[in-house]
Amino acid sequence: MALRNRFRFPLFLVTAILVGTACSTTGGTAAGDTTRRVYEVKDLVFGGPSGGQPWIALPDLDTNLKEATDPALWNRPGFKIQAEETGYLIVDADMSMQSKVAIVLSDIRSFATAKK
Repeated sequence: MALRNRFRFPLFLVTAILVGTACSTTGGTAAGDTTRRVYEVKDLVFGGPSGGQPWIALPDLDTNLKEATDPALWNRPGFKIQAEETGYLIVDADMSMQSKVAIVLSDIRSFATAKK
């Protein structure tokens, strides 16, 4: 029992380790393969390192990303965005959609920085 407890990691630590990583969630090389990526969005939802006001609420960011990319696609099996209260988005999508998500997040950051 003591040995098993020794290997439990808090969710925030595991999430921090996964930031910037990607892993295939399907076995083949078909066009429909999805990839999981973890995006850090603390600067947008918690106000950044200076402790300023949050620019957008986490649920709103999730909704905006879906609307700005392809709303219908997120209803397909294997495609999802999971917002973590620790300031991360876990995105399961194909590589094309991952690129769109990264671009939209970059655009949101540019806009948020320009408004400060």
